[in-house]
Amino acid sequence: MPNLRKKTFPLFIILSITIYLTILFYKVYTLDLKNGDLKGVSIYDRNGKLLRVFLSKDQQYQISTDSIPDLLSKAVISFEDKLFYSHPGVRVDAILRAFIQNLTKGKKFSGASTITMQLARLISPKERTYYNKIIEIITAFALELKYSKEEILLEYINLVPCGGNVRGYRTGSLRYFNREIESLDFSQISTLITFPNNPTLIIKKGKQLKNLYNRVLSDIYKEGIIDKLTFESSKDILAKIGYYPFPANALHLSDKFRGKEGKRVDLSIDRSIQINVESILKRYDNILGKQGIDNISAIVVENSSRKILAYCGSDNYYGVNGMVDGIKSPRSTGSVLKPFLYLLSIEEGIISPLSILPDFPTYFGSYHPRNNSNRFSGYVNASFALQNSLNVPAVDLLSKYGVDKFYSFLKQGGISTLFRSPSNYGLSIILGGSEATPFDIAQLYSTLANYGEFKKISYLKERDSSSTKNIFGKGGSYLTLKILSDIDRPKNQSSWKLFDSYQDISWKTGTSYSKRDGWACGVTKKYTTVVWCGNFDGKENPNISGKNSAGPILFSIFNFLKKSDSFSKPEIDLKKVLLCKASGFKASKLCKDTITIELPESSYLNECNFHKQVPIDSNGNEVCSQCWEIGKYSYKTIFDIPTKYKAYNSLVKINEYRPVKHKKECKRFYGDEKPIIIYPRRGSTIELSKNRDGYSPIESTVSYGGDDKLFWILNGKHIGKTSGESRYKIDPLEGKNILEVISSRGEKDRVVFNVVKP
Repeated sequence: MPNLRKKTFPLFIILSITIYLTILFYKVYTLDLKNGDLKGVSIYDRNGKLLRVFLSKDQQYQISTDSIPDLLSKAVISFEDKLFYSHPGVRVDAILRAFIQNLTKGKKFSGASTITMQLARLISPKERTYYNKIIEIITAFALELKYSKEEILLEYINLVPCGGNVRGYRTGSLRYFNREIESLDFSQISTLITFPNNPTLIIKKGKQLKNLYNRVLSDIYKEGIIDKLTFESSKDILAKIGYYPFPANALHLSDKFRGKEGKRVDLSIDRSIQINVESILKRYDNILGKQGIDNISAIVVENSSRKILAYCGSDNYYGVNGMVDGIKSPRSTGSVLKPFLYLLSIEEGIISPLSILPDFPTYFGSYHPRNNSNRFSGYVNASFALQNSLNVPAVDLLSKYGVDKFYSFLKQGGISTLFRSPSNYGLSIILGGSEATPFDIAQLYSTLANYGEFKKISYLKERDSSSTKNIFGKGGSYLTLKILSDIDRPKNQSSWKLFDSYQDISWKTGTSYSKRDGWACGVTKKYTTVVWCGNFDGKENPNISGKNSAGPILFSIFNFLKKSDSFSKPEIDLKKVLLCKASGFKASKLCKDTITIELPESSYLNECNFHKQVPIDSNGNEVCSQCWEIGKYSYKTIFDIPTKYKAYNSLVKINEYRPVKHKKECKRFYGDEKPIIIYPRRGSTIELSKNRDGYSPIESTVSYGGDDKLFWILNGKHIGKTSGESRYKIDPLEGKNILEVISSRGEKDRVVFNVVKP
């Protein structure tokens, strides 16, 4: 029995070692080559240019490359492992020679490492012992079986230490030479590949580094990589070594990937465009900062792909609240949603681009919108109203189109910040009563540039598989883009058509009611750009203006971007329609002056109801069945407006509008006629507007068909009288006010309203 144990024990040892080595080899063989990566995050643009790099958890920088410049590859192999392409991962002769030398010198096993063995050690760093050397050898064999020589060399070049917390030759190239490895010259490559042998020499830059550099030169000269003249002229001449910061662009966007260990992120950003947009924002930061406007955000989208080319969350990442990502921050939209209301209304046949809309002091329930200028223009056509961003026509149009429908459209169009119901927003949604992010607004305007085809915009380079849907038509898009292209540009762009480089840009501005947000949104066939400016802390500032603050930035960005062709008229989705020239609605048989324009196929525009026939007596007065003389009247076609707006006849600039008065003796018409106060409205609350002298007066308005004198009484005090005029400026007190208007015949109206002084 003892003899049997003696015979089987060696076999048992051999079997155990064999099983152990087999298991070890299997584990190594199934090891992923990428396991050696330090799990840091590198951010790249669409062309593979580095935008930003983050430290790994162990505080190392590693910026990988996908390809190796030929000169670098030859130099590394010549210096580190001349027989790299001929050995199976291990050089047994070199190992035995190093083993004997180490035994005789009494040192630990070292030396004789091929590039593959060095990579094995980089993937799984361990203390230098004989046992770990064996593991390293086995790992090298496994790597050679599983991966090609090119894959092994590439991973080695990406992991090799280059001093301090710098790993990989590309990282070292950027850190010490401020250049990509593809653009390194011969001297820089020769200097760079010395760093892994003794990284501390980078700091010392002494004789040892020079000797190592000369060794590299000698090796690559002997391998025929350089000629003798280059070798002799390059000896002792080290490349200049610096310590440069890594690129840091698109900081807000790249922040989203901080902590994503082991990730290479390829963005759709174009580094050249990103850098230029960042530069433009910094330039305007100095200008707007003097006006108390601390923050600017901008985004540029490529319309054909819906990919984001530039993403600037703020103008100064390290400035006042600069780390706030303004592109993803909800802000009051001001007027930037108006183009889409007009587009939808044109498609539905509510209006044409030439249809007249009312711009008078008007109440919509308890809502009383005002224009930013605090002035009213009477009747204006839709194109003029949109181009001049008039608020009253937009609210009037929304009341006809429907808040619920418009709310649903915004949801379809990707506005993600609508958290209340349509009724809670009400008509104010068109004037900035809701909030949206510049990201969502850019997405919506890019949809306009794509003639209604909605698709989510993306900042990742990878191909986007998100679906598309049409949320409005080509015809309406084209007509709206044409309207927006005629909006007056900022002062510094006033002569833009005089230059050969000019291009059509369809754009719209927006300023929030409280002067907290200034927007400028522009589209060309190629690009969509959105600029927001204001203060991230929400501070009001009277200097904030979409046109004057954000507008110049928008055009500075477009001036840098490649010139784009104009939008082409769609071959389908437009039809010719005969319009009344005065009203801009479909011409009726009473409309004599007409014009033909193109409208979307979906549009079934209402007929003009401004032209009507009325009975007129020989004196030119309107008569009715109660006051006409049989046989002494005739019918005349006139252009008429609703009675509620006739108090503002002086505002109406339509040539065909010539008010016709009813016959004075008509008891039916005038018998019950009494003044009716239209503005201020009964029970309303009015916020006064400031001016240089204090507060602007309110222009009170009365509807009255008679010619009698009207007496105006405010809070029991007679303040004036008018004759043939239905408006009067009043200076109410803060708080409760009572206004009375009495005609000379004794008819009167009375309203109670409140006043707030901001």
